[in-house]
Amino acid sequence: MVYRDYLMQQHPALAAYLVGVCSRHRGDEEFGPHVLGMFDLLRLHGLEAVAAACTLAADEKAYGVDYVESLLEPPTSRPVGRKLEVPGVPTQSDVERAMAVYEAYAVQGGGSYDA
Repeated sequence: MVYRDYLMQQHPALAAYLVGVCSRHRGDEEFGPHVLGMFDLLRLHGLEAVAAACTLAADEKAYGVDYVESLLEPPTSRPVGRKLEVPGVPTQSDVERAMAVYEAYAVQGGGSYDA
């Protein structure tokens, strides 16, 4: 495959990674999409970024274009720390107790949670 040969000549880390990809995905039908994907990633992100991502992926023995792509793409933003409020159900802070209450319960061998 011409794309594979081209990629193998670009950087030692990329060449080593492609050897791993091709040994795990045997045959053109198996490794072909990975090689073409790597070529696309090289065009989009540049040689140094792809080589660094290949090194990281190889360190984890994660061989495939999806692994390299996930290292190169920024994570999607999602809301962090959003509270889940369910009508008719008490909030977590309403039902939480101090750890001392649980410790006293355990030491006393059961009984009441009242502290």
